[in-house]
Amino acid sequence: MKESSTYQAIVEEGRIEGIARGKAEGAVAEFKKMLRMIGEQAFGAPDTATLTAIEKLNNLERLEDLLKRVRTADGWADLSGRPASARKAGRQSTV
Repeated sequence: MKESSTYQAIVEEGRIEGIARGKAEGAVAEFKKMLRMIGEQAFGAPDTATLTAIEKLNNLERLEDLLKRVRTADGWADLSGRPASARKAGRQSTV
């Protein structure tokens, strides 16, 4: 069975998909790390809720968007896009 060209094609396809998934997961992990580091330099240490929200992010495009907005945001709450009234009330920030 291992000599079958169909079997070999399926195994190769799985290998390629696994590599792609691993690269994507690695990129997401690095973007989360960069967001925490750059955000901490800009806004100070994030609260627990913000850290939890960052860890839950798995969308690379969303992480890229957040990283781009760090320079113009007023803080973690502003970065998350929460309404100004919620930020002024001092509620916990989430990304």
